[in-house]
Amino acid sequence: MNKKASALLKENSLFSYPVDVKKLAKKLKVIVSSEDLEDKVSGFLAVDDDNATIVVNSNHHENRKRFTMAHELGHFVLHKGKMPLFLDTNLKFYRSAVHSEHSAEIEMEANAFAAELLMPKLLIEKIIETYDLDITDEYDNYQLSKKLKVSEQALTIRLVKLELIFPF
Repeated sequence: MNKKASALLKENSLFSYPVDVKKLAKKLKVIVSSEDLEDKVSGFLAVDDDNATIVVNSNHHENRKRFTMAHELGHFVLHKGKMPLFLDTNLKFYRSAVHSEHSAEIEMEANAFAAELLMPKLLIEKIIETYDLDITDEYDNYQLSKKLKVSEQALTIRLVKLELIFPF
């Protein structure tokens, strides 16, 4: 498992919950803004020689915006130099034909980075222990998602991938 996101949190003294994604972006010199985008567009990362800007959809839920920021930071950290624009939509992926064969892999990597950034295993375990949560309990899972400021769906996927819970 790639540990780049967790390493960035530790290097930048941001290993606490909920993870301050905007602060990490600032430390990485990535500008973050929020704009009224089409509903199908979660956000995008635009990179040129000296600047990087993440734009998130101002109409989306706060948890969604946090995941989008983390996802775009994943593109910045993992894929900088591969493309000048990473546009993330609900309609699979928008990419040029040149990069289309790599889109699914790139998106999966950015999603994994975002999940690791917002929900590092050590923080999850710390919260579970501190608050004596039973992650097999729906209400406790909801409480955990609130503390991490992520959706319950994103948290469930992360817990399954970490093998802390098992799918039915």
